[in-house]
Amino acid sequence: MVHRRLYNEKIPELKKLKKFFSEEEYGGINLWPSMAPSCYFYMQNNTMGSKIFNILRIIKFLFFVERFPIKGNGEKKIIASFCIDRKNHHELWESCLSSFKENEVILVDAYKPKKNKFFTIAKRFSFRFPNLLRIYSINKRLGNSGLNEVIKNKLDYTYFVTQTYFQQRKIDYLSKLVKKYLPVACVSYSPYRNNDETILNQICKMDHIPTFAMQNYSLSEFKKFNYESITYENFISDYFLLWGKSGYDILKKFISEDKLIIAGNPIYGRINKISRSKFKPKICTILLGHKQYTKSNFDMMGIIKEFAKEHPEIIFRFNIHIDNDRKPYIESVIEKNLEVLPVTSGKEQLAKLFSTSDFLVLHNTTMALEALEYQIPIFQYKDKKAAELDIPENKFSNLKDFKKLFEKMLDAKTFQKYQKSYYDYYLRNFYQPTCSIEDYYKKQILSRIH
Repeated sequence: MVHRRLYNEKIPELKKLKKFFSEEEYGGINLWPSMAPSCYFYMQNNTMGSKIFNILRIIKFLFFVERFPIKGNGEKKIIASFCIDRKNHHELWESCLSSFKENEVILVDAYKPKKNKFFTIAKRFSFRFPNLLRIYSINKRLGNSGLNEVIKNKLDYTYFVTQTYFQQRKIDYLSKLVKKYLPVACVSYSPYRNNDETILNQICKMDHIPTFAMQNYSLSEFKKFNYESITYENFISDYFLLWGKSGYDILKKFISEDKLIIAGNPIYGRINKISRSKFKPKICTILLGHKQYTKSNFDMMGIIKEFAKEHPEIIFRFNIHIDNDRKPYIESVIEKNLEVLPVTSGKEQLAKLFSTSDFLVLHNTTMALEALEYQIPIFQYKDKKAAELDIPENKFSNLKDFKKLFEKMLDAKTFQKYQKSYYDYYLRNFYQPTCSIEDYYKKQILSRIH
């Protein structure tokens, strides 16, 4: 690993945030790793969210404590945590752990199915009157550090003050959880960007308990600041369970190689080579990225809509990211051969989406890697925010570029060449061990428990 200057060392405002929270400790736990996701998000968006969002979060931070559902009991087992609310991610997490027996693990599982979701999530929270003296002390230290010049909006500033207090409460709760179960290891889904799991890993490491993180989206090295860089800039676990060599090659630039474990992705196992004689474009699916890429999404859509006018024989389907506001996208799609797809989530729905597509257009999305299984042409829109995805290079920045790529693919030899490369790239992104991937996960984890 060659030391590279991280964004929290290069960007003055982010450097100030890191300095302050690195000097904040509670219960022996440094607060920077658990506050880093919010700091990076703020630097990306210059706000923590809308006014109503901030107010609701501040109320939560002040007046409520959160406790997660626990499945299992007993000491000296592996604690496995999942603290986000996404179905497709939960499927991956469950698959990675599926070779463990029920009596081998304690599950900290925050996911709730759609039915009665609000009420089941609400049960996790209980009212607790805030410690006003502690909040006053946090506010005073934050003000004295000069961070009110970095976080200038009063509501955003209050968000950081109250979240710091909320993190302290989380440390109290999760410390008791670790003390109760005395785990032999901790396997967390996303401890580099989920602050609950970050704290859980920190507590376990303090007690010399091995900690593991899971890869849960495509890994990219960004040429300019991007929130996603937090994956390698905020990595605190002992080990990182990776999907394939592609992720390994990126992370070894930032993380010591002895911490990186190529383990595969159980959702994406062995595949067969697909042989098609030529490119027959009838259906195109456009994969729109997360809301942080809204401008890029609409710029890309503009190019595709112009192209669609010249190709009425092709149906262009827009797949909107599950976290995005669908309304503005739906309102912008009015042409006859354009349509907006229903919300797509989970392996089965994605399989149907890709298997019914003849080619894909995208910007930044993990689905680019998942689509490699289907060995169909993938065109990536390139702008300043585009990530370096590990897929065969077919990039465009404007309508002229896209037309050239499309016409190039109509050549049978070129198409067959790219079709083979998609298969090879799939194996780079998704390692295939000789045993089942689920068993391989278990083997890699158990071999590192002392």
